[in-house]
Amino acid sequence: MATTPYLLSIFLLSLSLADANIKTSRGVTLQLVHRFSPSLSFHKSDNFENFLERNDEYVIKRIAMFQQESIDAQLITPTSRHEHLFFVNLSIGEPPVIQYLAMDTGSRLIWVIGDSLKREFKYSPRSSSTSSFVSCGSDICKKISNSRCNSSICTCLTRYGDGHELESYMLYDRFLFENATVDKVIMGVHYRGSGGLFGEDNFYGVFGLGPRYPSIVHRLHDLGANKFSYYINGKVTDNFHPYAGLTLGDADVQGGSTTPLLIDDAQYLISLETISLGEECLPIDPKVFAKIENVGGTGVVIDSGSVKTWVAETAYHKVDSRISDALDKRGFDRRDKYCYFGTIEEVQKSNFPILSFNFAGGADLHLDEDDLFMDYPLLNYFCLTVRSSAVLGPTFENLTIIGLTAQQDYVMGYDLENLRLSMKLSDL
Repeated sequence: MATTPYLLSIFLLSLSLADANIKTSRGVTLQLVHRFSPSLSFHKSDNFENFLERNDEYVIKRIAMFQQESIDAQLITPTSRHEHLFFVNLSIGEPPVIQYLAMDTGSRLIWVIGDSLKREFKYSPRSSSTSSFVSCGSDICKKISNSRCNSSICTCLTRYGDGHELESYMLYDRFLFENATVDKVIMGVHYRGSGGLFGEDNFYGVFGLGPRYPSIVHRLHDLGANKFSYYINGKVTDNFHPYAGLTLGDADVQGGSTTPLLIDDAQYLISLETISLGEECLPIDPKVFAKIENVGGTGVVIDSGSVKTWVAETAYHKVDSRISDALDKRGFDRRDKYCYFGTIEEVQKSNFPILSFNFAGGADLHLDEDDLFMDYPLLNYFCLTVRSSAVLGPTFENLTIIGLTAQQDYVMGYDLENLRLSMKLSDL
């Protein structure tokens, strides 16, 4: 994922210090807390459906800029409060200061809002005895994409699709989790601008898990292994996820099925071979899903920050028409969604077939009614969580993004040593 008012509806993780966290001997395990969970100290009454209605245009901008990172190899991180769905709570520095950060597998940089802005918990690197700014001439600064100098301190420039630019001062500091402490984590701190992208909902910053430097994945060996995994139990539209979590280090990447994992600059790519509905393999040319070398807007991205799944235009029409046939319903477009009158309960009673994404190596993601449809009961219709990438514009009509609703109830394990992605259906 990657950019501004654009966070592919991302999900953020939260290790709440008040919540029970599973401790491991090698690694860090964090509980994921939904953006609308009442357990958050800054909880606001809302619902997921209204949340998506308000932010369709931001999601589209975010997706477009997410892919732009692949084209220009620029560092573009998610920032808008609008699309964050989960939070991770950790503490930074000494004395430790609590921070709620957005988890993004498409961002390389961890960055936080500086103490010049109004936040419940204010982090200041100058108040932390374990922090140190990165100097301009250092090897660390040279390795960071879009780095520059501000006086003698290394900074990183992040560009956004709406014209905003964010400059972060680069430093490293101690990160404290419930069951582990990691020293000298490279991060950025941003001071300017209290409105716009960062002005509401106590947004604190981004926790980048992208594949490239200086993402925290480069420190995973300190936690036991070069692996991480995450798991969202139940529907992402629910506010409460008692078993959801992120594990860094000694992660669960065993069992289930696996597929080759490709690293393409800031994204994790996988090879999608076919899409099937029930026993029927849909007549889609596999070339539709191929990553074309040096061509942006192509290939298949696995993204923990996107709620919806976006399928290449030519493939989507085959999916859309077969789903409509199976439902025996004529759908209608509503903004960037394709919807049907009725309820998901009606679909469940009809023995609707499973939609499957079939990947190289035999890995599969199976979507039942709760994964494939999003209910709007007050309006008496439900909508597909799978949409055409053409909605994002002609540049992206050949791009496929596997989003969170397609991954829910699966343990998604990233093995960066062997470049494999495991998909294990959990029974929790």
